[in-house]
Amino acid sequence: MFKKLNINNWFANWIKPFNSIGSMPPDSSIKFITHYLKQAKLPIFFMLLLSGFVAGIEAGMFYFIGHIVDMLNTSPKDLSALIALYGTELFIMAVIIIFIRTLFTWLLSLIQNLTITLGFSMMVRWQTYTYIIQQSLNFFNSNLAGSIERRVWDAGGSIVNLINTLIQTLWFIIIYTLTTIFLIGKTEPMIAVTLLIWVAIYFAIAFFYVPRIRKYAVQHSDSGSKVKGAIIDNFANVVTLKLFGANSQGSTFVRNNFDEYYSDTKLLTGNISNATNLVTLLSGLMIAMTTWISFISWSDNVLTTGAIAFTLGLVLRLNTMLSGLLSQLNLLMRHIGALQSAAKLISKPLEITDAHDATELKISTGEIVFENICFGYRSNKTVINDLNLKIRPGEKVGIVGPSGSGKTTILNLLLRLYNPNSGRILIDGQDIAKVTQVSLRNEVVAVTQEGGLIHRSVRDNLILGRDDISQNDIEIAVKLARADEFIQDLEDKNKRKGLDAFVGERGIKLSGGQRQRIAIARVMLKDASIFLFDEASSALDSEIEAAIQQEILSKMEGKTVIMIAHRLSTITSMDRLIVLRKGEIVEQGTHDQLLNANGIYSRLWKLQSGGYH
Repeated sequence: MFKKLNINNWFANWIKPFNSIGSMPPDSSIKFITHYLKQAKLPIFFMLLLSGFVAGIEAGMFYFIGHIVDMLNTSPKDLSALIALYGTELFIMAVIIIFIRTLFTWLLSLIQNLTITLGFSMMVRWQTYTYIIQQSLNFFNSNLAGSIERRVWDAGGSIVNLINTLIQTLWFIIIYTLTTIFLIGKTEPMIAVTLLIWVAIYFAIAFFYVPRIRKYAVQHSDSGSKVKGAIIDNFANVVTLKLFGANSQGSTFVRNNFDEYYSDTKLLTGNISNATNLVTLLSGLMIAMTTWISFISWSDNVLTTGAIAFTLGLVLRLNTMLSGLLSQLNLLMRHIGALQSAAKLISKPLEITDAHDATELKISTGEIVFENICFGYRSNKTVINDLNLKIRPGEKVGIVGPSGSGKTTILNLLLRLYNPNSGRILIDGQDIAKVTQVSLRNEVVAVTQEGGLIHRSVRDNLILGRDDISQNDIEIAVKLARADEFIQDLEDKNKRKGLDAFVGERGIKLSGGQRQRIAIARVMLKDASIFLFDEASSALDSEIEAAIQQEILSKMEGKTVIMIAHRLSTITSMDRLIVLRKGEIVEQGTHDQLLNANGIYSRLWKLQSGGYH
């Protein structure tokens, strides 16, 4: 029992799936596949070797059966006499069939099921995940999360299915066919020639349809991803659809994607059906011809009864294999199509990378300088236009301006979620493009309007990015963020409570204000030098917001803080306020200075203080 477990573990661990992170694979489907296959060369070689041996033995078994029939026809009906004449041959047959075939099949199944299906698929999925997770924010904004997830998962599953189909089906059939033709050719060359013609015509039909099937398989995979992405998008935004009575519109969008998928599936399966019908007709003719030739050869005393038995047995077995081969080629093309779709998404260069000589960011004072920054999310539209801004060490700066003026973009550039089109950003004199992203985001932390929670426990969300946080530190942070009031009452469907309760996808089980308070508590636990708040308290009522803000500013004494707010009362105590319009600084100063200037800020303040504030 223990030896068996050890053997299983050895084969399962032959490929170490989590030993390396992924690099960018080539974007062509063949090179994409070989990029991963070359990491499993030895297991694949042994799969080929063992599968070939098993195929040869399987074909040889029919030869043994035919030989046994001839033994029985030519021997007296006496078991002891039969054993005396053919005992050695029967013993060798038994050893090959019972022991050697079983051993090879067992080893092959261990490699296929544990090394390839388990270990190799995990390796591919891990490497594609670890590569894609390094992609820029722009990449994730441009692709549906469901579509990305499907490509990552399909990459591992499809490449394993590809290996299994190529080796366990195509390679197995090739070896079986060659062995069959060789064994039959030794007895009746005419049948062997007929089989060669049969196989040649079969593969001619297959390879006529394979390019078409591959083309439609790629379209089928792409349209399948679209329809699944549309379904996931509707499910993820079901509240919006219901609130606006847009269920029918959402369903229409999904239906349009279904129509495309239906059309592509029809083209794919139609070609498969045509090829299958041709092969079925060919197979029937071939069986009839080989049977007729066998009878003629038997009547001419060329074939024995045993030879006919093993010949027809091999032909029928080969017919069954070849009949199933076309469906396997169909699956093969679907796997290649899925891998081609995966390659198109996965094989994209990283937009944001560390410089080859990147250093760790070292902050001593927290000074931030934007030098001649220009940036646009699209090449034909500028969001930030020649921005020059210096934020002093420990300064508390508020940024205001109309929607689309570039407020959040400035924070995204400072976090290096995007690279500027021109100019540079310095922190304590260090160009952020020349420091590692990890060190930058350890020193510059942000709280967004959405809160940015993941579907894990409250505790996991609080200690995200750090594993050295004590329980006492967590309790202090949640109290400062006024989050202890509701966290102690949380309970999820699995009866986990308080800090251990799961918050749902994107924190959906919490209110907007609760999500923001957890996000604020999380940032308080970070030992960072620069803090960014992007509408971080917009979902809080004024009383709680004021209390939390006082705690934030007190705890962040001496730290550099940038705060974005539409509710101007949030930022009146900042050292300096900056007003943006169309990506440019149009006003700056203290709250009182800007009020006295009677400019944009003053008008905004009067609107809010006289309106809903």
